[in-house]
Amino acid sequence: MRKGFTLLEMMVVIGIIALLTSVVVIRSGNSVGNNMKKDVNRLAARMRYLYNKAAMERLYIRIAFDLDAKSYRVEATADPFLVERETGKIKDNTAKKEKKETPPPTNEAQAQTQAQAGGADKSGAKTAGVEALKAPVATFTPLESSLVKPTNLSKGISFKDIQVEHRKTPVDAGEEYIYFFPNGYVEQAVINFKDEKDELHYAIVTSPISGKVKIEKDYVKMGQ
Repeated sequence: MRKGFTLLEMMVVIGIIALLTSVVVIRSGNSVGNNMKKDVNRLAARMRYLYNKAAMERLYIRIAFDLDAKSYRVEATADPFLVERETGKIKDNTAKKEKKETPPPTNEAQAQTQAQAGGADKSGAKTAGVEALKAPVATFTPLESSLVKPTNLSKGISFKDIQVEHRKTPVDAGEEYIYFFPNGYVEQAVINFKDEKDELHYAIVTSPISGKVKIEKDYVKMGQ
């Protein structure tokens, strides 16, 4: 004669299933948290290394972040390089710099005068017979080092946003750069990380003069 489960036995079985389910969820959460800590610590260590390398080897170095691909790479150049911040956009001397076209003269007389004079500089002084000097082109190439290979973030981890001093607003898509200079300076920046649910956050904050980086277990807004 077959006996069925008693109410007490069914309650015990349900309790065991609930316990096992909670253990799986907790372990999964810990895994994501551990992966985020690993990603954050690895990037922070590389940023310290790049700060020292830029100063010691007189290099201009940048970390190129691809927020959509959840990855980053390191590039460098020995060519002079500047980042201007007046408009919140990068205005540099790389090959990507946009060319500004000279507006056409308003009448035939002005056209003839400009052609004979060879143009004028920003102060209005004539530059006849003198070709304007062009800034040298800075070409960034992948930095050859086993310590800074292109890196993908762990599964379930992504960049929430990146804030840098040459921009007015945070960047949460596309590409962004953080620059290290040979004079011992790194851009003020905040790199915010998140999990898939946007519930777990970590941040890396740079110290421009000392090159130190600080890790925060929270979302950070630059300047606060």
